[in-house]
Amino acid sequence: GGRFGYAIANAGDLNGDSFDDVVISAPFGETGGVIYIYHGSLSGIKEPPSQTIEAESVNYDKKLQGFGAALSAGMDFDNNSYPDILVGAYISETVLLLRSKPVVDVEGIVSFDPQFVNYPDSKKFNVSFCVRYHGRHLPDELALNYNLSVEERRVTAGLIPRARFGGAGKTVINGIVIVLAGQMTCKTFMLQLLVSDVVVVVGDVATNTVCILQDGIRDKISPVVGRLSYKLQGSSDGTLPASDGNPEIRQKLAPVLRLQAVHTNSSQAYLLRDCGDDIQCTPDLQITSAQVNISEREGSVILLGDVSNILVITSVRNVKENAYNARLIATFPHELIFSGVVQLEENYVSCGPTRDVGKTLVVCDLGNPLRTGASVRFGIRMSVQGLTASTQSFFVLLKAVSDNQENMTTLADNEMQTDDIKIVAQVDFGIDGDALPDQLLFDPGNPSVDFSVSKKNEFEVGQQVNHSFFVINNGPASLRELELIIQWPWKVKDDTHLLYITNIKFPESVDCQTEDLVDPLGFLLAGENSSEPTATEGDSGATGRERRSYRMFRSVGRSTISKNYCTGSSYVLCIPIHCKLPHLDRGAIVEVHIISRLFERSLFQSKIFKLAVTSTATVHSTAKQNLDILDGLPKLFNLTTYITEPTGVSDEILQVWVIIAVVIATVLILGAAVALLACLGFFKRAKKDQLNKEKEEMELTEGKTKF
Repeated sequence: GGRFGYAIANAGDLNGDSFDDVVISAPFGETGGVIYIYHGSLSGIKEPPSQTIEAESVNYDKKLQGFGAALSAGMDFDNNSYPDILVGAYISETVLLLRSKPVVDVEGIVSFDPQFVNYPDSKKFNVSFCVRYHGRHLPDELALNYNLSVEERRVTAGLIPRARFGGAGKTVINGIVIVLAGQMTCKTFMLQLLVSDVVVVVGDVATNTVCILQDGIRDKISPVVGRLSYKLQGSSDGTLPASDGNPEIRQKLAPVLRLQAVHTNSSQAYLLRDCGDDIQCTPDLQITSAQVNISEREGSVILLGDVSNILVITSVRNVKENAYNARLIATFPHELIFSGVVQLEENYVSCGPTRDVGKTLVVCDLGNPLRTGASVRFGIRMSVQGLTASTQSFFVLLKAVSDNQENMTTLADNEMQTDDIKIVAQVDFGIDGDALPDQLLFDPGNPSVDFSVSKKNEFEVGQQVNHSFFVINNGPASLRELELIIQWPWKVKDDTHLLYITNIKFPESVDCQTEDLVDPLGFLLAGENSSEPTATEGDSGATGRERRSYRMFRSVGRSTISKNYCTGSSYVLCIPIHCKLPHLDRGAIVEVHIISRLFERSLFQSKIFKLAVTSTATVHSTAKQNLDILDGLPKLFNLTTYITEPTGVSDEILQVWVIIAVVIATVLILGAAVALLACLGFFKRAKKDQLNKEKEEMELTEGKTKF
């Protein structure tokens, strides 16, 4: 934009590199005009432009317009050996002289003494830098602002620097150095390596603990890098000097550093390693064994609830040059938790856990260095309390690494995996239950019951029968994806109802398939504007057990239900009630209560007056898991309510005989008590006391008469 290329001029060699440069203008831009300076090279003009000068950036006393409409260059107006540029701004009726500043080339060197530090015997060394400058038409001395840093990359990455400037305790030093023309000027600073030792706790957390001192420097492979950067003191503020005919154009201009030149220098120091003349240590780490002990014994099966931890025992050796910051990385399932290290040799190993996606990593420090021919043997203890039967098996992957890389040809023995470890859930689960009532009297001859009348309320159907089932997990492991199946005596063979379900109660976590089973005839149920008390409904299974929240279902559909004869019966039809239990912890109990009414009209019509009504429950696991099922609790449980006719004796006669029996028993008990007191002489003692009293009164009367 701004009509780029409106004017073009050969600027001469502006930067002293022996190649002519070119200036191109765009005088009609929004900023009043722009000129672009391009340096030349052996291959032509370099892009992008080395300098862009806008009219607004020129130090002039009025606003310029049309800056760059005319260009003239290649002449040295101030005799400083650098060509200058004349720029015309015809709209502003102005011509400006842009003078070229002398260009400075600076040479810098950074060095360490010694370059190879014998750590940890020696912890101090020196870093030095030297600078000098050259160029045309330059002053006799220059002041450079310098910045000298060590360990810059580690600090930027958030790592602890291994070296600092002695005394200052910093990793960066700034200052000014005066450099004389033609002379190399140097400065030297002392560096100090990290001297504080780190206390590392190793050993088995569950048993003994060992503390060892470990030097503070872990990274002994990467070099200590020193970096020097510099710039001329009092550099330009960005404005450009200009002249419109001022005779003081011969005033000297301050020099500038060569644009696009590198103004930094660096060098490296190494921690002395026993690596030979090439300074390159090439180790050969080998994992020689990997064994798993489960609860202090070798094996490959974890019994959930019985096993608390596993111990992975491994051996690693180095058969070539020193391995620096040697580590073993063990990969476990994410459910396992690191609990400690078991030291099996004098070479102590420290380990620590870290998390990765879907797994737990345990990183163990084997030595820094793990020297040539050295080996370590230790155990990693992991808690398996978080494992579930959803994980059927796993293996542990071990990998040995170091900061100095091995040859590709020796990497095959750096990894090893253990044998598969099988996970088995050891459980003792089963069913218990209560039937309320366990015996029920059915009187078909009761004149107060009219079996021909259509029923509207559930309490008119018949007496209440509640069967409660309790699924229990005694552990030791947790269970998941259990299914409880209850075969319910629903109808008799002529397809009339037997135990008519009015409600099924179960916890929120349980999913029972109850459609078309609860109140299929649509009676007015207890609690729905019914006058019958319901205080005992569903309480049969709660006695002595924890109260729980339940869902209560009522059918809405009318689909066909699969019915089969109940086990052991050729007369009663059963329907299955399926309940899914997603999870059952050790010691947990899940309750399912089926509340029903004896459909007395069916018994009356079928002339059945005696019947054993049995519901059968079974429980099993549907999960794909390895189970070791114990035989402590039954997996099948029957609940029976016996329906019988009343005896021939009426209730009133029975009550009279009960009263007579109570009176006779009371009389017999009182007679026995009186006989017992008589045997103890209680009544004789009272009579003797009375005779003695009468005798005393008679003697007193006789005495008075004689007197």
